[in-house]
Amino acid sequence: MRFDSQGAGTPNTLSGYAFLPILDNDRGDIFFAESYINWNIASDGIDSSIGSSTRLGYRWLTENKS
Repeated sequence: MRFDSQGAGTPNTLSGYAFLPILDNDRGDIFFAESYINWNIASDGIDSSIGSSTRLGYRWLTENKS
């Protein structure tokens, strides 16, 4: 997990990222969820915006581990 209170050149921003492994095995296969949220906070509070994304994924290694 990672949380930031300001990105590169973007003041008044709060963002967070999480990578959550759900299942894995000895061969290197992994089933996971990841999530990202970003909140741009306007100085007047009216034009604030929130964006987010969530993904499910599956990664695996080939026989030669690439």
